[in-house]
Amino acid sequence: MIIILSLHSICTVQAHSTAYLLGACRPRTVLIDEIQFKRPVEVGDLLRFRSWVLSAKATPKVEEPDRALVHVQVQAAVTKPEALESYETNTFNFLFAIKRRKVVPDGDEYLPMPTMLPGNEEEALQMCLFYGPESRERWGESEFNDQESVR
Repeated sequence: MIIILSLHSICTVQAHSTAYLLGACRPRTVLIDEIQFKRPVEVGDLLRFRSWVLSAKATPKVEEPDRALVHVQVQAAVTKPEALESYETNTFNFLFAIKRRKVVPDGDEYLPMPTMLPGNEEEALQMCLFYGPESRERWGESEFNDQESVR
């Protein structure tokens, strides 16, 4: 159990840092999705972490025009240099709220959120899982798959 908590903590920091870099302000955690264990992590394994933003969007709520939601996915992989192999062990999904920047400091307009495009086929498939036609069946009604997600 100690290994799982440590792995989760490292992924949380990785996701938080990714959202922080995108939003240029401290993100607030809104949702941590279920953790998918694909393969075991043994004590002493060398771990590698990758994170990317799947979605960044302004909230559709009128009462919160300054808020945006950022969906970050973190992948943990075990690397075994002696065996020349690396494989994915876990996938973590996080949803963060960030404050949007204003166009003019005293104005009412906010800068648009950047459009997130997948960097490779793997990221495109992950975006389809969360925001594609079958996402509501998998995730139900949540902020992850709000109708405003796909832009």
